Amino acid sequence: MVDIIIDFFIKVYSSVGLQGFGIGLVLVVGSVWISLFLRKKLNPFRRATSLYEAGHLKRAFSLLLLELEKNPRNKQALLMRAEIHIQQEEYSDAERWYYRLIGLKKPGDGIDTFDIKQRLLKPLYHEQKLLDLLNLSKEILHTEKNSPPALYYLGLLYMGQLYYREAKTILDRLISARPRMHEALFAHAVALLQLNNAEEAVNSLQRTIELHRETVYDLGLSFAYYLAGNYAESKNILTAVGPHVDRFDTERQYLFALRLLAFCDIRLGIRDDAVEIFRELYEIVGERKKSHISREEIKLYNEFGRMKDKKKEGKPAEGVEDSVAGDYYKVKEFLIEERRGGGMTRESLASTSRFKDVEGLSSRTWAALDLGLAMVKAGRFEKAIEFFMDLKKSHPELVGLKRLIDLIPRKEDTGGGEKSVLPERMDSGKSDKAAMELSRYLDAWEKGGMRPYGLILIAGFSTKKQLSPLVMFRRSGKFSLDL
Repeated sequence: MVDIIIDFFIKVYSSVGLQGFGIGLVLVVGSVWISLFLRKKLNPFRRATSLYEAGHLKRAFSLLLLELEKNPRNKQALLMRAEIHIQQEEYSDAERWYYRLIGLKKPGDGIDTFDIKQRLLKPLYHEQKLLDLLNLSKEILHTEKNSPPALYYLGLLYMGQLYYREAKTILDRLISARPRMHEALFAHAVALLQLNNAEEAVNSLQRTIELHRETVYDLGLSFAYYLAGNYAESKNILTAVGPHVDRFDTERQYLFALRLLAFCDIRLGIRDDAVEIFRELYEIVGERKKSHISREEIKLYNEFGRMKDKKKEGKPAEGVEDSVAGDYYKVKEFLIEERRGGGMTRESLASTSRFKDVEGLSSRTWAALDLGLAMVKAGRFEKAIEFFMDLKKSHPELVGLKRLIDLIPRKEDTGGGEKSVLPERMDSGKSDKAAMELSRYLDAWEKGGMRPYGLILIAGFSTKKQLSPLVMFRRSGKFSLDL
């Protein structure tokens, strides 16, 4: 285009002679400048870069497609495309283009293949390609033993598999190398809570929030205070955050915050408020589409993460996936603690005989139990009995509900005023025994209602696949970061 314009003005210059020299020169210089300006403006990659840096991702992406259609091996353009997919949480597409970059043998273009491999860890983690993630992390750490991305995602991988001590070891090394990496500090605190070290987790979360503020960090700190027994401070943080769905990144975080607030009130003796919060929770989860989960559909994962349930057209039955993962982790958590010293084997993973009543309780079922037990705790016995009687019909999966109902006291007019008695006018000895059993039931609910594993779920650190211990550990069953 430039040559055509220059030839045109040379012809004009020739026709006007020396008298038009000045005019011709100005026209030629002007034409070159205009052409260069248009080239810069019309260059898809340069324009895409400007738009990307300004945060206009969709417009930048459209221009990148034009550039890659013309120059499919432009590594800078490929990298930008992958980064846009990452920012838009399109992890499968990002993974594809990172692999494309790694596969290009052309040197130069300012692209570091090692850096691309580190970037690839994030989409592999979010895509739950855990074995690929494990192997790539180890490969990177062979080259750079303190690689922050490799240590971070390897730590999350071990934590998602419930190997909390190993995850803490990995994150300890990461924090030593990057003490101001708030994501690592938060993950470290979550691991500490799983190891029942709430006090140290509080300190780690306070450091996290000093560096960076996110709602999930505040929620984590509140939970750490709760597990440390400081229920008043836990509630203060939740109140400051504001228990409204718009204040949280996900609905799961919001529901977790509501439930935590209710248990804070239970622990602080503000039981009527707790009942109302649990009632709100029950109404929220009740608005969701109900899905029946039969006993036959609830199966554990096998050792390599495949589902053993009956599938239709290659898909698990509706509502099964979350409950299966939950049941699997209940079993695995027990087995890890039981057999940590001797290493994990296929036989130990199969030893689930102690779990006779593994049920896939839905969130609505848990909310129903919370509400009913909170009413008992608040002394609303008749309301609780009526509520549990309805639950027997709507939630047949709640084994042992009839026994619970029989333990709840009832009000009876004895002439000298109302008093609490047990059904069927039990004698004093049986009444005391039933009261103790109910007290133990409520105590177990209070203590176990908010378990540390809940923070793994709301933080997004959980995994729905399991890897064999044979690939997570050495043959000896021992863990070491000396890869």
